[in-house]
Amino acid sequence: MEAGLFRLGVQGKHADLDKAYQQLLQYREALLNPPLLVVCDIEQIAIHTNFTNTVKRVYRLSLDDLLQPEGLGRLRAVFFEPESFRAPQTAEQVTEAAAREFARLADLLRKWARTRSASRIS
Repeated sequence: MEAGLFRLGVQGKHADLDKAYQQLLQYREALLNPPLLVVCDIEQIAIHTNFTNTVKRVYRLSLDDLLQPEGLGRLRAVFFEPESFRAPQTAEQVTEAAAREFARLADLLRKWARTRSASRIS
């Protein structure tokens, strides 16, 4: 495990993990912007991806999840394979795909409006 791959914030039982994550975000630059930000309490673990220019994701694990191979593997990956959390698409790719969908929708709406307008005239 290399230094700087993730940062962990540990909270007490029933802690507000979203609040803990927001606090961790305030320190991420000082922490050299690690690719994973992890917060946990006694009952759950939240793994936030923080890779540059990628879509942010959150993986939540309960203690029960750690009893299953997939859940335990995900936790193990935080320490030994943090790159496995990297999203396959960059933020730019997601934005481009959304723009294409909006353009397609706009075209469909224009065609629908023309068809509707033509049917009122006849």
